[in-house]
Amino acid sequence: KSDFRAAKSAQLAAVRMGADSSVPTVEDNGYGVESDEQAANRFKRSKPPAGALKHRLLVLHGHGSNNDISELQVLNLQLAKKHGVQCDFLSAQIETTARDGTIAQLSPGPFHTWFHLSGLVGTLVGQGPGVAGGSLHDSLCRIIEHLQTHGPYDGVYGFSQGAVMATLLCSETVWRGIGGGP
Repeated sequence: KSDFRAAKSAQLAAVRMGADSSVPTVEDNGYGVESDEQAANRFKRSKPPAGALKHRLLVLHGHGSNNDISELQVLNLQLAKKHGVQCDFLSAQIETTARDGTIAQLSPGPFHTWFHLSGLVGTLVGQGPGVAGGSLHDSLCRIIEHLQTHGPYDGVYGFSQGAVMATLLCSETVWRGIGGGP
């Protein structure tokens, strides 16, 4: 197990430092003005620098996990090498324990969760996307703020609880209700 972990750590370090010279370069990513003028101005994409990857993906980890684990998951997909995808990793802010022993062996932590599970069903069914100040609401706001500051993205990869967050934000009602704008 320690040999596997050391090899993965070395592989991650090489990817983080840009040691993979087989990543394709692109001249233009092909994104133009969106139909919504406000969104176009807010999320306008400039020409990527030479050597930049052609697509951007926001990655959201699962419950009791962290960005180290998400990097291992997407590393196996070879998104940068085979598909020219740059992955940006966003971490939840609520600290928790590792989901299981395997996760704890693969990362020193800390581990995070996007929302507390207690009381969630009533929140989603009866009151919309979380009560202001609640863990779900705060995490949705954090992701929207990240998208508005660092976007646009071509897609979202969410694992487990991260997929729940991505799915909720796909709802126009949730997006606008949380403050994502038009």
